Amino acid sequence: MSDVLDEAAVGIIRDFILAHTGILFDDRHTHDLCRHITSACTDLKIPPETCVQQVNDSSFQVRFLEVLVKYITIGETYFFRDKNLFLYLRDSLLPDLIRSRRQEHKLYLRIWSAACSSGEEPYSLAILLRYLLVDVDDWDIYLLATDINQQMLNRAQEGIYSRWSFRDDPLIPVGSFFSPTPDNRMKIDDSVRTMVRFERMNLIHDSSFYNALGPSSLDLILCR
Repeated sequence: MSDVLDEAAVGIIRDFILAHTGILFDDRHTHDLCRHITSACTDLKIPPETCVQQVNDSSFQVRFLEVLVKYITIGETYFFRDKNLFLYLRDSLLPDLIRSRRQEHKLYLRIWSAACSSGEEPYSLAILLRYLLVDVDDWDIYLLATDINQQMLNRAQEGIYSRWSFRDDPLIPVGSFFSPTPDNRMKIDDSVRTMVRFERMNLIHDSSFYNALGPSSLDLILCR
């Protein structure tokens, strides 16, 4: 438990986080939660007890949540994470979908990577599509990537990654899609970067996009 916040106060913030993000901190992670609250309040230059007192104020909620998500969201990701998933996409789902669209003479794909973090997943999808589609430039591809953490989205839009983001087998040749930077990182090629549209979205509250399109308008949704 925090030296500043008692159990009731921590419970208030825990409920706030769950209601506004869907992220649950159970009792095993109370220490981590207290640390995140303290970090967010430090950024806001507000004592933690004041954050608790103001957490029901709608104007404060926006600022508090924007800062808090930097600490409570998990940024663990890398290119072609979950090999079995990408093998299935490469060998089955996407080829079948592409074949069907060709037969229908409807060259379009609609894909949503929700909770995309720093962008490795949607860029992996874009690379995979460029690998599978020899005529990729003739296709209308809508690849939306969303996350609640604006800091992570900024990194994704920059498209520069450390070698650690390539720690698993990419399943396909990816060398042509990246170029090295002077500081020994890898920058994604513009042909891939421009395929992905990044937007900040809270999956709990920002349902207008999904409601407008409907699930039948999307060919693939990844949310992990």
